[in-house]
Amino acid sequence: MNDPILQVTDLHKHFPLPFLERMRTGAKAVKALDGVTFSVARGETVGIVGESGCGKSTLARALVGLDKPTSGTIRVNGIDVATMTRAQRRQFHRTVQMVFQDPFASLDPRMRVRRIIGEGWRAHPDLVPESQRERTAVELLESVRLPEEALNRFPHQFSGGQRQRIGIARALAVQPSILVCDEPTSGLDVSVQAQVLDLLRGLVHDRGLTVLFIGHDLPMIRSIADRVIVMYLGRIVEVGPAERIFAAPQHPYTKALLSATPDPLRVTSGTAHERIVLRGDVPSPLNPPSGCRFRTRCWKAQDLCAQVEPVLADDVNSAACHFPENIAPGTVTGSSVAA
Repeated sequence: MNDPILQVTDLHKHFPLPFLERMRTGAKAVKALDGVTFSVARGETVGIVGESGCGKSTLARALVGLDKPTSGTIRVNGIDVATMTRAQRRQFHRTVQMVFQDPFASLDPRMRVRRIIGEGWRAHPDLVPESQRERTAVELLESVRLPEEALNRFPHQFSGGQRQRIGIARALAVQPSILVCDEPTSGLDVSVQAQVLDLLRGLVHDRGLTVLFIGHDLPMIRSIADRVIVMYLGRIVEVGPAERIFAAPQHPYTKALLSATPDPLRVTSGTAHERIVLRGDVPSPLNPPSGCRFRTRCWKAQDLCAQVEPVLADDVNSAACHFPENIAPGTVTGSSVAA
């Protein structure tokens, strides 16, 4: 990949269990992330999808420094986050910003919008001279389509969509290069979701941002992402260009996810819709299955799937599956040759 701004290598995040839970379950930790590797090019928008509990939000928190990884490396602009100097860490917190899922919980209810937006400038006073901060705050509000008078109001005086715009403005105040969006539209009405998504598209285009967009809404991910990462039980099972993922998914789990999502384009074209109902529940991250983690719910599982763990051939366009979908016979993918 040319000019990666973000590189994640073999990232693990395990949450240790209390003593009594260890005795009861026989497990030592919840394996929220268990070997995640990918790169993001400068200016790219990457969508991250998967069921609840697959590790998406844990990954987001690790990327912005809110959770310390158990092992593995995160590099931003080639610098390992774990070994940064104090000055480099200050720059890191400017470079990588996050838009949280719940805009009300992420905004201090005791602060007016003026102070919320200005928090980053107090931490990085060299960014905007004090004499220009009022004007810059107004410009930031205008960029997220909020009026100047919003500066004097508190978060509870806004709707959910407006609060999320304030959260976006706060993130943009320190002029980041990477924006991590953790399901930023999940709690909003459908019409408001479209407005916030349109706003994000415009900001990405105007500011040249690199974006990691985490979400459940697959059509929304398709509309905004250049590339899609599919996660299952703490690992990446498929990665590829958005159009390829949605048109010809290779991993059975990706195919099942898409089958559960209404697709207006498929309906209007008259294409048959194959609904896949997965059997069983998602395995526990305390004790994931051997080999392929999806094999306990997969209709294509064979003995090989329990014995050998499939891996991604690359982090740009591949699937971690021994018997992938939509692959010509003899094509190498993951750790095996398609049958």
